[in-house]
Amino acid sequence: MRALVTPAATADMTTHGAQAFARDCLACHSLDPASRSAQPGPNLADLGLRGTLAAGTLPNTPESLRDWLAHPQARKPGNLMPDQNLSGEDVEAIATFLESLP
Repeated sequence: MRALVTPAATADMTTHGAQAFARDCLACHSLDPASRSAQPGPNLADLGLRGTLAAGTLPNTPESLRDWLAHPQARKPGNLMPDQNLSGEDVEAIATFLESLP
């Protein structure tokens, strides 16, 4: 279970997550709903509306999102998302950022 955090801490985590996403994820994933780019990863603009993650492998829950970010190859061996070896702090920050998107 995740600990409750203050709005200011969430804002800081969201900013950190946006930076970590740009550094570690943006080369493969778009956040632009109108994008039709040929990036190898799926467009994540509608992530919050999806019922599942990892092409239907995991339910789209906060816990599953964090688990997927931390261990993509362990959760779905052979998928195209490489293990980025993200720190626990970066996993939490990226997940918080993605959850903050409209």
